[in-house]
Amino acid sequence: MRSFRPASPRVEFLLSTLVMAFAVWTAHFWHFRRFGLYEDDWGFIGTPLAWDWHTAARTILQDFATWPQGRPIGFAGSALLAFLSVRVGGVPGAYLAAFLLQTATAVLFWRAVRRCLPAPAALCGALVFSLLPSNTSATLLTNSFMPGLSLFFLAAALHLYLSGRHTGSYLLALSALLSYENCFLPFFAVPLLEAAPFSALRRRLARHWAILLGMAAVVFAVRARMGESKVAALAGGLAESLARIPYALYLGPRTTLRAYLLRPLELWRARDLELTWVAVGAAAVFAAVLWRLNFQPREVSGTGGGWCPDTRLRSAIAGAVMFVAAYGLAITAPYYPPLAMNGRVTALHFGAAVGCGFLGASLYDTLRGLAGGRLARTAVIAAAAVYLAVLTGFQHRVQLDFIRAWDFQRTFWQSVTDLCPDVTDRTLIVYETESLPLGYVLANSWADPTILDRIYSFPRAWKQAPRVFSLPKTWRDDVSVEGGELTWSVPVGLWPAHREILPRANLILLTGRAGDIRLARSSGVLRLKEREFPLKPLGAPALRLYSRGPLYDLLLGP
Repeated sequence: MRSFRPASPRVEFLLSTLVMAFAVWTAHFWHFRRFGLYEDDWGFIGTPLAWDWHTAARTILQDFATWPQGRPIGFAGSALLAFLSVRVGGVPGAYLAAFLLQTATAVLFWRAVRRCLPAPAALCGALVFSLLPSNTSATLLTNSFMPGLSLFFLAAALHLYLSGRHTGSYLLALSALLSYENCFLPFFAVPLLEAAPFSALRRRLARHWAILLGMAAVVFAVRARMGESKVAALAGGLAESLARIPYALYLGPRTTLRAYLLRPLELWRARDLELTWVAVGAAAVFAAVLWRLNFQPREVSGTGGGWCPDTRLRSAIAGAVMFVAAYGLAITAPYYPPLAMNGRVTALHFGAAVGCGFLGASLYDTLRGLAGGRLARTAVIAAAAVYLAVLTGFQHRVQLDFIRAWDFQRTFWQSVTDLCPDVTDRTLIVYETESLPLGYVLANSWADPTILDRIYSFPRAWKQAPRVFSLPKTWRDDVSVEGGELTWSVPVGLWPAHREILPRANLILLTGRAGDIRLARSSGVLRLKEREFPLKPLGAPALRLYSRGPLYDLLLGP
């Protein structure tokens, strides 16, 4: 076999960056032109579609003034990213911005790992970091921009801290805390990566934790003073919240470890030709670059001093602590218990990617060090490349659900406007369906009631714009008789859960089968609580007389 000269720092950085960009693109954004908006995206990304510069500035300043959910940088930063990217390139532009953000985060994380381990191990760690199998929400724009921004700050903080620029690292860690809390916790373990005598390590940890706990205490106090809901809930049941922490620290890592074992099986069961080619191509790319980076001096690993002289073991210990610590705040709904492996709630795993990345890098470098001959080293490279390619293929599989969900949504809203052209003030539309059989994203969600009012601009004199609720048939069980009127339980959204009177002769019932894009409008009466409730009769079409809203072209355009 041909031997290579050791890769120069510039070459190893360029090769690693290209491979990380390839992995992020293939895993999360290959089909970006066929994506749309989903679930929380309608509120966080869809709203900026209608903003001008003045509205954007006012909203961002308001986020810093009001601290929504205690995440002023998260909300303001994601709003700014959404506004700028959709203004430049529409929704596809937002996905390109998310791709660039995730790639930049991976590069920063690679640089942090590279200060501890050789380039091949650092690349494997960065790929494990970017392909975390328990997180299937990296493609969701809201999660790309909010938890993703927090993860960017965390990766940058790790890089600065290990570069000796501690002040800047603490400012970035604070930014992570004010963006998405879970991504703040792994930073507590970063001194474990340093080569320092044990006595010095204890002093550094004490100082480090004092700084971070001080920042967290100040943020908590500000949130409590502002009456922020999550802090109020924690304070109201402090004992119960503290009791949940050990379970979260156990259940969260277990969920992610299960994902590492089960995702290859899910990819195998899919038996999809596209996914096969993606995995084969990714394996070839990963193997080729790992083989090229393999030929370099190895003095970086296993020769450090300090509390743990073996840098591989030191990185593994720090990674394990980061991995577990990332779940310390997964104690509130809907993130507790941290068992989710599918859907938007898997954003709770974002912070764990850092620990998994260091663990993956340490494992690869250990196996590489144990491989004595060229054949054994080739086997290690091949095994790592194939497994990382399987994770890439699985995340690519997630994209296929995003495509199906968007195709369904566009057809769904076209059907709604075709079947309900006679909506008026306070019209309530209920779509009875079983969920579209998708594993990783919802086609219909809590955001549906907010969408029709942004497809069309209804008269301001109306007291309540028409709303569409996508509900299972069990919604009828929540109807009750109060004061001679039929009331129903409105599920929570951007509004609190509450009860409303069903509008007589102003309720439209749509029906459909799971996975079927053909809807039907019911007529006559609906049997509710032993009463016959009149549905809205089909009236004169007036919907298309209203001016188009900011979502019209996105959902009803060509």
